Amino acid sequence: MSRTKRESTVLPFQCSLVNRQVQIFRDYTILLGGSGEEVARAIAKTSCGDMDKCAVATHHGMSTTYDWSKCAFVKTQPAQ
Repeated sequence: MSRTKRESTVLPFQCSLVNRQVQIFRDYTILLGGSGEEVARAIAKTSCGDMDKCAVATHHGMSTTYDWSKCAFVKTQPAQ
């Protein structure tokens, strides 16, 4: 029987869109095998400490949507 667990990381990144170092927050879902070994890992969520001041954010009155395809960090990452 397989199980999953969550893992979070914080990465410093020199962002060209806001022209400074930002904190990238990544949450992963990890699939564990029967003896607890890691079988697979998938990114569950990406966020950034400056995302509301960046081109990824589009403000609509009281709400905001995020287009992570515009993110300088995401563009540097290999395809999942």
